[in-house]
Amino acid sequence: MRSFDTGIRIASPINGGAVFNQLENVTASNCHRGFAVHAMGSNANRFLGCRANACTIGVDIVDANNVTWIGGQIEVCTTGIKVTATSNGFADSNAFHATRFESNVTAWEVTSANVRDFQVLYPNLFAAYVVIDNGTRTTHLGNHPHGNKWLSQVSSATGSWLFERAINGGAGNPLMRLRDGVSTSGDPVTLQVEMERATAAAAFIKAVRAGNTYWQVNGLGHMFIRNRTTAPTVPADGGTLYVEGGALKYIGSGGTVTTIAPA
Repeated sequence: MRSFDTGIRIASPINGGAVFNQLENVTASNCHRGFAVHAMGSNANRFLGCRANACTIGVDIVDANNVTWIGGQIEVCTTGIKVTATSNGFADSNAFHATRFESNVTAWEVTSANVRDFQVLYPNLFAAYVVIDNGTRTTHLGNHPHGNKWLSQVSSATGSWLFERAINGGAGNPLMRLRDGVSTSGDPVTLQVEMERATAAAAFIKAVRAGNTYWQVNGLGHMFIRNRTTAPTVPADGGTLYVEGGALKYIGSGGTVTTIAPA
């Protein structure tokens, strides 16, 4: 299917009117939408070995549950996959398994929290991609060539896997949370950062704003804090360490500055 507004469209406003369809080895190329699965009557459709090429949206899912895409390829699209739900329960549990993503601007876009339990499992990634994810309980798992169950792994020499906030969270709302909900005894580790490159140039973790690195922990375990010219503002119930003029200082909530290590 080539040069259509929509290459393949499965849609029905009637509940159960377009369900359990299966497409195998179908290619949609140079379309606005390569594949479109629209409306609540279009659930449980399956695509095996299909390909979306050079489309504005490779796969457009709107208000459809349980779409399953296995294998195949999504390449040279502005947005590889877009999932939209106008209400909770209208676009749940859509899944893409072992799919090849190549040269897309945005790999996939989950438009709102109404989209629940979207899954990208063991993708075959050929570059660092933008992922726009406003969904609920989205799962990004693994990277197919490695076969490891690693969360959001990117096999790329050119960049990182970017999680981009598409709307202003506000009120200290975090972009990502790691939560250990078990309140019983035990000594688990919630987050562990591992790296085998024991060099000062490598960083375990780095905080960057507007291109400036404000602090980092490098591969040798040393912590660096950006030098300031003025004391920072601290909240009423806290204090902070900072570096000013090459000296390590502490400022408390009352504004008192103590020099810990002179320059």
